This record gives sequence, structure tokens and C-alpha cells, in this order.
Amino acid sequence: MGIVSEWLRGRVSDPSETDRRRRIVTMLVVDVALALVLVWMSLMVQDLGYRIDNTEKLIEKLDLENSELVAEVARETSPERLRRVAESTLGLRVPEAGQVMTVAQP
Repeated sequence: MGIVSEWLRGRVSDPSETDRRRRIVTMLVVDVALALVLVWMSLMVQDLGYRIDNTEKLIEKLDLENSELVAEVARETSPERLRRVAESTLGLRVPEAGQVMTVAQP
């Protein structure tokens, strides 16, 4: 930075030359700042892209898992399976005539 400060502070007979030097330095500082912001923004966009990709993969995985769970619920609650479990595990069977009683509501 020593060269720049010497160049900027060097004696100049023309005041417009001093203004021009200050403008050049200011523009260089602004350009460097904008370049840093551009690089930072580019990195943020890239990171966001990776996050979106990972989120899409997670959504696909969860959709597949949801489909499998819906199918499992349908299998487990099918009337045929419930009848088999009721007969084999609980010893239940379809009631015969006269075993069903209706209770009147008060």
C-alpha cells in the first residue's frame, strides 16, 4: 500500500491531478469491494444449489417411504387379514343366528 499512498500524496502542481488520483483510488477500492461481493454471491448461489439438490433427494426418499407405509397400512388393515387374525389369535368367528342381541337405547 506504500506505493499507492506515495502516489496519492505525491506533490502535484495541478489540483485537478490530485482529484483524478483520488477518483482512481476510490474506483479501485470500489472495484475490489464489488469483486469480493461477486465472489461471495457466487459461493452463496453454489451452496444454495447444493442444498436444493439435497432437499430434492430427501423429498424423493420420503415420498418413497410414505408410499411404502401407505401400502403397509393397506395390507395390515385389509378385511381378510383382520378376519384371519381375529380367528387365529383371538378365537373369534362369525356369530351364528341368535347370538347377536340388539340393545335398545333409553
